[in-house]
Amino acid sequence: TQDLKEESRWEVDFAFPREIVAGFPFEGALTLKNTAATAKYNPTITVYSSRLKPSTSQFMLGVLPPQGSTKILLDFKRTPWFSNFPDTLEVSVDGQTFNHSVIIKPIFLKFWPWIGGGLIGVATLVFFAFKARRLLFQRRFRQNNLHRQGHES
Repeated sequence: TQDLKEESRWEVDFAFPREIVAGFPFEGALTLKNTAATAKYNPTITVYSSRLKPSTSQFMLGVLPPQGSTKILLDFKRTPWFSNFPDTLEVSVDGQTFNHSVIIKPIFLKFWPWIGGGLIGVATLVFFAFKARRLLFQRRFRQNNLHRQGHES
């Protein structure tokens, strides 16, 4: 049993965002490390997700020496524009499984603080611009009325 455990020791590092914008393709990388004391020959890597679709879901590597690592670039097809759901990327390496959770959000939810802040900022600027304009016209109207009253008397 010790030999079996030694044979299947892997580490996987996910370089993927936690939040993904719906409607756009996205990419990331997996760093696969052989932590066993022996070399691995032709390990099979399978990438699975219930809703996200990778362009390639199965990889076969050549030789990976002890403590050796390799980086696998993955790109995923776009999801529908209004997708809003959590999902899990599941990577299986020679029977060992690793997971990474992601959340897919529509663009307006992901950037809502920026959009909302921008709208509030623009509304505030417009309000003060109209207020200043109104005060300016009232001041001119009063000056014109005072000027007219001075000429009439």
